[in-house]
Amino acid sequence: MKFYEIEYIKDGKRQKMSLKANSKNDVKTEVSEAISYIFDHSVFNGDCSNSQFYENVCPKPNDKTKYRSYLYRKIGDEYSDFIICFLNVNKYLGIYNDNSNKNDAERIVDICKNQYAEAKIAYETLALFWRKVSSGIDGQTISYIVEHPFDEKSK
Repeated sequence: MKFYEIEYIKDGKRQKMSLKANSKNDVKTEVSEAISYIFDHSVFNGDCSNSQFYENVCPKPNDKTKYRSYLYRKIGDEYSDFIICFLNVNKYLGIYNDNSNKNDAERIVDICKNQYAEAKIAYETLALFWRKVSSGIDGQTISYIVEHPFDEKSK
């Protein structure tokens, strides 16, 4: 799983939004699709729901399978400048191993690191459109971060 970050400018202020690439193997297609939606220029006029940190910002389409297209169209309509960045999750989290998966602890890290990194980035940047899955690793990470704030070494 990979992450990419879109940097945009709104009202003269540089802002960032971190997004998880859902495709494990075809991130290029996923990013290309997101870019095509951003520059679609069709306006989203529907209802909005809350994100993790903000109220009434996420598009709420009747057909939930269209959420991504509505979200990116909304972003394209509301923002003017975009920068897409890719994140090396292992480097970001300070994971330096030989991918040996010799024990359960290493396997747990390998399985959960992407969702943990996503939640950590979202929390650190107060990502505008990010929504957690309460029962997932990301929801558990947010709860943990609130109860155990990061020290300067872990940032």
